[in-house]
Amino acid sequence: MTSDDLLAARRRLIGGNVRIGYRRPLHIVRGSMQYLFDADGRRYLDAYNNVPHVGHCHPRVVDAAERQMRVLNTNTRYLHEHLERYAERVTATLPEPLRVCYFVSSGSEANELALRLARAHTRRRDVIVLDAAYHGNTTTLVDVILNRTQTDKLAVITGPAGTVVVTAVTAPEPPAEKTGRAALIPDQSGVVGV
Repeated sequence: MTSDDLLAARRRLIGGNVRIGYRRPLHIVRGSMQYLFDADGRRYLDAYNNVPHVGHCHPRVVDAAERQMRVLNTNTRYLHEHLERYAERVTATLPEPLRVCYFVSSGSEANELALRLARAHTRRRDVIVLDAAYHGNTTTLVDVILNRTQTDKLAVITGPAGTVVVTAVTAPEPPAEKTGRAALIPDQSGVVGV
């Protein structure tokens, strides 16, 4: 299929809220480590997707995933020594008050949980977000980011990588609810966490 055929099929079959990046959409056919490759073989440095940490198709990650999927593919609902062993490795790198893990499957799920934890801890609803950062696609995160009732521009920061606009968002809430602030902050890949 040509890129035009794919774009026409996408517009017909995929929900309109699932956006394509770039004015001229890229027809990406594979990834390898830090690169993406288009249908014409052109190589792109991928500093945008959620892979800058280990790269696309990293052989060690692919091998480990394949080995695990041949044994068990489930969630954290059950006891398994790998879960506790990994949690010990992660928490050993953290200061004492933070030595607890929540394992999730996506950035959206991580941000949803982070927002719930921040709100439970502070008993407040407001958040600070970075404009144009990807925060996730759950109802709560979309409501916080897009359906804001009040937006205050806190700062515009310009650096070598571009401009970031930091805004405070007052989340829609019943009047009796307290208000306060939490933060959704992207790491260097654009993925957000609190």
